[in-house]
Amino acid sequence: MTIFYSLLLLAFPILAVLSFTPSSDPFSLSEYQKARALETFQSLDASRFHFQILFVDDDNAKGRIAEGLFARIVEYNDAMCVLFPESCTIPSRRIVAEMDAEPHEGALAICESLGLCPARSEAWGTALDLSYHLDQYDLIVTMDDNIRSRILRSIVGEKEQQEYAAKCRLLSDFLPEGVLLESTNTNSSSSNDASTILDMLDGELQDRVKVLSPLLREEETKNQLSDILHRYFDDNGLLFQIAVPANKDEFHASRPRLILTPSGAASWNIHQESWPLTEVAMIMATAGITRFCLDTIQNYYDQSFQNLLEINYPILHKNCVDDDDALQWEKVDAQLRRCSHLICGYFSPGERKGRWEAYCRAKSNHDT
Repeated sequence: MTIFYSLLLLAFPILAVLSFTPSSDPFSLSEYQKARALETFQSLDASRFHFQILFVDDDNAKGRIAEGLFARIVEYNDAMCVLFPESCTIPSRRIVAEMDAEPHEGALAICESLGLCPARSEAWGTALDLSYHLDQYDLIVTMDDNIRSRILRSIVGEKEQQEYAAKCRLLSDFLPEGVLLESTNTNSSSSNDASTILDMLDGELQDRVKVLSPLLREEETKNQLSDILHRYFDDNGLLFQIAVPANKDEFHASRPRLILTPSGAASWNIHQESWPLTEVAMIMATAGITRFCLDTIQNYYDQSFQNLLEINYPILHKNCVDDDDALQWEKVDAQLRRCSHLICGYFSPGERKGRWEAYCRAKSNHDT
């Protein structure tokens, strides 16, 4: 059971800030998220040392924003040769997605304000092709549950639906809850995970996130980041979803970061229907996807190298016991590389040696 939970912590960033206390409730959100995390982790093939991620929207806007944010975070974390994002649009009442759909002015204004790659931001949209896209990408991230449901409903066969459901996830699934809340316990795993997620952002994106963090301490606003990435019911009982500003005027005038309170004082705009808060949610969610993918690859190679050590240790320890340290390691490294150049090549010679020595110490302590 300990190994199981350790695997989940490595596999999914959201799990490091969730409680692992068992719940008597048959439907626990944290338990549900952990189950989804394990499904997705098991569905990904990290042996290829890269993942292709597809963002799917229904407005030809949010998907390209998420793709641009993800690409920027990936570049900052030196993972451009490992993670490859793209975006497309599923037809809806709001937009008839054509193969060459030009992005609207509001989406371009947002991408420009975020400093996203113009080649991605200005590219004409692509319609989702279920017969092609589902099998071409390792991970499909939908902007809301309605889009995900439409994709899964289009798949014939219950078994096939379950298989694709593991790789088709919501953007909000990757949003680390409470990541903006500064923990007073600096030794807690949630604090460490929060700082790791924020460290994945460059200075400008960090500033956009941190400027709202003091306000997200309040209980009534703590869940807004997750809520605003879904369709939800407003105070009048109407189904509502935050739309991307339609043009530059609406982006600059109708979605301000600062608003005036009834008393005339300036206040940060953290209303659930505001774009600035949606922007923060998308930044943190795309950082969460980056963390999840990199951790999945790292975990795969960690475990694979550990398996190499376990398989080769009995023979290597017996044959090299009389050699000096330098010769012993030379023989060990040669044998490990003969077993798998791919796995050994992931780690530097120094890392391989350090892991071998740590494994030998652990075995020696266990035997004594």
